[in-house]
Amino acid sequence: MSVANVSRHLQILLDANLVKYSKRGTYVIYCLAGPHIEGFLNALWRMSEAQLADITRVKNDFLSQCEDVQTLSLNEVLHKMDEGSMILLDVRPADEFEAGHIPGAISVPMEELHQYMQSLPKETPIAAYCRGPYCVAAAEAVGKLQREGFSAFRVEEGVYEWREFQAQR
Repeated sequence: MSVANVSRHLQILLDANLVKYSKRGTYVIYCLAGPHIEGFLNALWRMSEAQLADITRVKNDFLSQCEDVQTLSLNEVLHKMDEGSMILLDVRPADEFEAGHIPGAISVPMEELHQYMQSLPKETPIAAYCRGPYCVAAAEAVGKLQREGFSAFRVEEGVYEWREFQAQR
């Protein structure tokens, strides 16, 4: 998308109070206006997946390209972490990790994954998560880990789903 197009979309979202922004030097950083917006977007994604076959098809098409990538549920991963039998990697950018993450996860942004692999034990299974069901970074990270000989799994859920899971407990 062009900068003008993205700027226009961001302005519309700002006018609707769905995002807010801050300035850092010459950069303008946008984020969601509040946690309720995140809930709205997740509900919209779930509704879209249930109502529009194309959404599910696109997601399944992507995952079928990741032939050997297996998915574990967040509940399974949390149980294995409690046992000490799994490492959980958060492959989102560091600033997103700092804003909120699943407890016990290790921040390893995608661009740092190859370097970080050197310090990971190959005998311990690894799970990776990113922004949720439609984020491809976790599957890409798992593919890279598997090519290096690690036992690795994708976690479909992200931080928002973890918060929902915690609220239900």
